[in-house]
Amino acid sequence: MRLVLKIFFALIVCLQAPQIKAQNLTGTDFWFMMPENGGFTGFGNGGVNEIFIVSQYCIDSAYIDIFAYDQRIYFSVEPGNFNRVEIQPSRFGVTSYPRVGDNSELNTTVRKGVHISSPLPISVYFSSSDQASSDGESIIPLSKLGTDYVISFRNSGSPSGGCRTPTNTYGHVLGIEDNTDVTINTWDVFGPVTYSVQLDAGEIYSWRTNNECGDDYPNPIRCRGLSGTRVTANKKVATYGSNPCGVVGTGGNCDVMFASFLPITEQTDKYVVVQTQQRGPKVANSTIGGQSCSNNGLLGSGDYVEITGRIGEQVQITSRLGVEIVNIPPPAGTTSNYGYGSIIKEIPEALPGDIGEANMLIEGEGPLQVVQYNKGRHADDTDIDQLDPADPEALLVLPPSLWESSYFFYPIRTPNAETQELVVVVEDIGNPSPITSIEVNDQNIGATGWTTVPNTLFKFKRVSFPTFEASKVVSTTGAKFGLYFFARGTRETAFFSGGYGPIQDLNLCDQCGEIDITINGSTCFGSEISFEPRIYSFTRPSNLNFLWNFGDGTTSIDEFPSKTYDNTGVYEVTLQVSGTGGCLLETKKTVYVNEVELTPEANPDTICLGETSTLNPNFQLIPGGKQIVQYRNIETDTLLIPDAGVSTFWDGSAGGFNTYLESEVNVDGIYLTPARIDSVCINLDHELITDINLFLVSPSGILYELLTSPQSDGRTNLRKTCFTNSASVNIVNALPPYTGSYRPEGGSFPLGGVGAAVAGTWKLRVGDERINFRGRLVDWSIYVSADIGVQSFDWNPKDVSNLNPESGSVQINPQEVGDYNYKIAVTDFSGCMDLDSVDVNVQRLPVTLSHQDTLLCNIYEDFDLNQLITDSLKLTNGVWTILNGNPANLSGSLFDNRGIPAGDYQFLYTQDIFCGKDSALVNVTVTELPFLGQNAIDTLCDTENPLDLFPYLGNDVTSGGFWTNYDGVPEAAFAGNTGIVDPRKVSEGNYFFYYKVPVAGCPADSSNVNLQINHQPDAGSNGDTIICESGIPLTLLTVLNDNPESAGTWTDLDNSGGLDGQLFRGIDTPNNPNEQTFTFDYTIKGKKACIDSSALATVRVIAAPELTFAADFPILCKDSAVTITATMVGNGPFDLEISDGNGNTYPALNELPVIN
Repeated sequence: MRLVLKIFFALIVCLQAPQIKAQNLTGTDFWFMMPENGGFTGFGNGGVNEIFIVSQYCIDSAYIDIFAYDQRIYFSVEPGNFNRVEIQPSRFGVTSYPRVGDNSELNTTVRKGVHISSPLPISVYFSSSDQASSDGESIIPLSKLGTDYVISFRNSGSPSGGCRTPTNTYGHVLGIEDNTDVTINTWDVFGPVTYSVQLDAGEIYSWRTNNECGDDYPNPIRCRGLSGTRVTANKKVATYGSNPCGVVGTGGNCDVMFASFLPITEQTDKYVVVQTQQRGPKVANSTIGGQSCSNNGLLGSGDYVEITGRIGEQVQITSRLGVEIVNIPPPAGTTSNYGYGSIIKEIPEALPGDIGEANMLIEGEGPLQVVQYNKGRHADDTDIDQLDPADPEALLVLPPSLWESSYFFYPIRTPNAETQELVVVVEDIGNPSPITSIEVNDQNIGATGWTTVPNTLFKFKRVSFPTFEASKVVSTTGAKFGLYFFARGTRETAFFSGGYGPIQDLNLCDQCGEIDITINGSTCFGSEISFEPRIYSFTRPSNLNFLWNFGDGTTSIDEFPSKTYDNTGVYEVTLQVSGTGGCLLETKKTVYVNEVELTPEANPDTICLGETSTLNPNFQLIPGGKQIVQYRNIETDTLLIPDAGVSTFWDGSAGGFNTYLESEVNVDGIYLTPARIDSVCINLDHELITDINLFLVSPSGILYELLTSPQSDGRTNLRKTCFTNSASVNIVNALPPYTGSYRPEGGSFPLGGVGAAVAGTWKLRVGDERINFRGRLVDWSIYVSADIGVQSFDWNPKDVSNLNPESGSVQINPQEVGDYNYKIAVTDFSGCMDLDSVDVNVQRLPVTLSHQDTLLCNIYEDFDLNQLITDSLKLTNGVWTILNGNPANLSGSLFDNRGIPAGDYQFLYTQDIFCGKDSALVNVTVTELPFLGQNAIDTLCDTENPLDLFPYLGNDVTSGGFWTNYDGVPEAAFAGNTGIVDPRKVSEGNYFFYYKVPVAGCPADSSNVNLQINHQPDAGSNGDTIICESGIPLTLLTVLNDNPESAGTWTDLDNSGGLDGQLFRGIDTPNNPNEQTFTFDYTIKGKKACIDSSALATVRVIAAPELTFAADFPILCKDSAVTITATMVGNGPFDLEISDGNGNTYPALNELPVIN
């Protein structure tokens, strides 16, 4: 008798995650393989392998392990959307796919498994496609896998010269843990065969069967099958069947066909199957190409199920043909078996072309496994193979015991899909009837149009699914139902079962939700203001609590509160939305409660004919100050973005063949005062954010590029994404969902101004590039900022001029003597207004000639002052007099200013007229040309203290100038008014700083200082760690403290030989179990002006524990016992288990019980 003693060492990491009952295929850990597909003639073995991950949660830390490439891909998932991972060799720098099923890999172990791990529940789908074929599979989570499987899987044969001949069927088993012992009982061409293999995690063993299907396939079809194959293991494994070349047509294409299996422990005794394919004509006997095809099984389309169970047990099949009871037979073509067999049944035909009634209910005496096969037909072929099955599919049918009452479902695409449908299956029991309660995206699908499986209570309904969008399918009464999805094309069909379920009542935090505030109505003093919360999430939680703080000491817990403020002022309104699990979101918005007061006056109120008077409204805005006004898009519902409407090189312009979404925001303010476009904020849902192009069009037609090259890490929506000039980060350097403020990708952004520069109709253009990835614009807004909160000054009568945009003052120039009354209305941006008037009396007096002042640099010889008199009444006999300068510089009307001191010089011009003396007082400002010094260059380290740039220029430099930089030095690091630069706040790079002394009237010039600023490296600080010798390789950077930079070099101070780049791979220590300590130096070289940085990493390696045992083996008789003594030497902890080799295990005892 052999006693097997096993010791297990485990490092257990506990992750706190919500526990969700999996609707068939929801979980956090998935293991699977990618089957071989045959490719398409002209394309080689170049099919597409895609993994689709969906979840109701917002997930940022999941990953995929591809063992064939030794690669781990981290990904994120947007709730209500999918993450698509395409497994292409070019992505990983290799030439081959990690697919399984090539003949060269049969009866060998290959490391080609795929592992997906997520901290929160997800569902995973896999699609394998080429030009003419697709098959999709819902991946079974680890929680549903087991150690005991029965595999039944068939292929459909291949046409040979027009007739059908058998092809091979492959079985596969995937290891999930190391040292997994697997036994496979199956058949080969010589008869029964048993394969015993040991698999490590990610390893796959494949085998082929040549077992004939015999006459158990309808019509009949010759085929190969795995029927009745038994797979057992000592640890959990995953099993699959595949037919990589199920049908080969004259075009040379190979169809993909594969299925995964549930362990026997997960099987039940009841299944419902749904017809997937329209019927085509069958040909039992014919001659094709001169070859007799009698009884070769050439047939059109159809649906078949293979029912697997224990040999001899009864199965009842209910369909429109009635009730049929059959016994599970042994596998065909062999006299041996492993306890299980299967039968093939065609789903009964409905009316020609109909796919609504051909369904069946399968019930067994014991647990069953049901695999469904559909066989399409090459509807577009005209050659001899036009009746060949095209693109056969295989699907593991899931039992009603795994149905749920709600699903989050995302339609998985196949390359050539043209139409898609949902099929809902429900057992019509209870009151009210479940068929009245099914909703798709909150729309009831109706109680009519359901088809009953005759002689049963099960009903089906097909729901058209015209767009690829995330959908919620729910029974409002809690009835559980099954869900299928079909994607059909001319040459392909793919179908999946189930979805992510049940839908959880998640809080906003779990969904990465966002909130915002919308203010409705006037905010003038005395008005009632309405507040509305905006919730952005995939599903809205049922229990949300709202807490409003209106900034004046009052609060509300209503969802849609109203508020009238007692005083004018600027109030910061805060909204907090809380839910389950401690989730709390907060947002703020400023409310301006305004009032306008007027005390208008005329200055002077009595004027002479020809003179002007200034009318001033003397307004007061209470509280006044800066105001920001929000303008929302005019649509109230979300807007669908046209799919694949624009080309890759679309520049946002209208016309051509581009189709895009265009939404408008009307900015209705007059904006006579300077205003600024503060920001443009967008909320948008999309399945593939890299598909999106965003452009803003101003009222005057100027095009601004907002976003055309978005990044993607799995997050696919825009949430409170704002574009503004004041942002520090360009959006191309950020990642979705882009929550926050960013500079536009194109760089330019509307600055604002007056009139049409702000007011008018603004347009947002949203373009989508690639087909089958869709999205919707939720809403968008433009925020306008103005330092003065006046929207308009309205004077009446209108004959006023020179409106001052800040004060609202105007000038009047009446043409007749008399009394005038001017009315003034002042309106602010919130719509608040006040109205008043002012009187002006006009009398006649001589005129003053109009003129203009000027500014001159002190380098001009003779300047003619006559050109400054602009009045048409000017005569030729006028006289010029200099009032505050040297008369020698004036000769007639010529002024010589060369070399004179800078300053203001006044000149009086007079000319005699009949009624008196016309005059003009002209001011000429003389400026002096500045001296700017010399250019300079220097190198600094970014640890140096702030320095003054001015000394670099030399002596006698004209002061009073300013410094500028165009290299992106942040404002916090550079003061242009003083020329002080702080290298500690500047990124490494080369920067130019320009010194200018702007002197009006003189030529512009500048000098510069060129600084090269180098970064001081940081190698972190010393760190140490302890690892077991089995815990290597170790990334040494993780040992150091204080976030070391990664650009340094490691040195093995102990010459251990275990250093490999940044990894410590250990040394061979089998004969030296004692502890060892290794020290490694990490150094980053500093550039010019900077110093080197170093740190030490100390690694202590401890040996694994050892176990010895001794056993006293007397001559054993029945009812005798044996004593085993086990000794453990090591650092523990450890687990001890004793096994007798017969499947019996015992705790760690000094004496074993009797072993017979």
